[in-house]
Amino acid sequence: MAWAKIDTVCIVCGREFVHQVKKYSRRDADSWQEWAANQEWTCPECYQTQREAERQAERQAANEAAAAKAEEQQLPQLQGSEKQVSWAMTIRQRMIDEITRQYMGISTEIDADNPVWREQTILKAVDKTGKDRAEVEQLLDNSLLKVECVRLAWAKLHNEISAKWFIDNRETAGYTLWELVKKSRKPSK
Repeated sequence: MAWAKIDTVCIVCGREFVHQVKKYSRRDADSWQEWAANQEWTCPECYQTQREAERQAERQAANEAAAAKAEEQQLPQLQGSEKQVSWAMTIRQRMIDEITRQYMGISTEIDADNPVWREQTILKAVDKTGKDRAEVEQLLDNSLLKVECVRLAWAKLHNEISAKWFIDNRETAGYTLWELVKKSRKPSK
């Protein structure tokens, strides 16, 4: 291992600083020093300031996009401080997008409580697949359970008004429906 370092001037603030990197060999270090002498550099403090400004701009753009989608989808206004609401709208939209992506194609217009619909669905599936009735009923029950989870999670995401709830649940494992459904059954404070 060999250290390569150059004395340079920050192109942003004009302050002198030492830029230092570790290389695998002295030859690599010398080569890097030759190259680096002809480059423009930003000091660590200015670099951090620039990166933070870029991250803030990205967050602001994401928050504005989420606010526009919330208005378009006619979602309720969240309650909390201005910063909480802004952040929570982005989290809420990310959750909605994730559930939409994962569970797209699951119909929520199923009439599961109607025994006639259920019987017709089972008979059609038995005829089409050739599986026995018990297996088809089990598959149907699993599908209906998934549909109910989608409905409950969708309702939670579209009706929750607490910015705190979204912030507290931002790390819900992949925004799984079961996680959201379990949390939706607990009263929010």
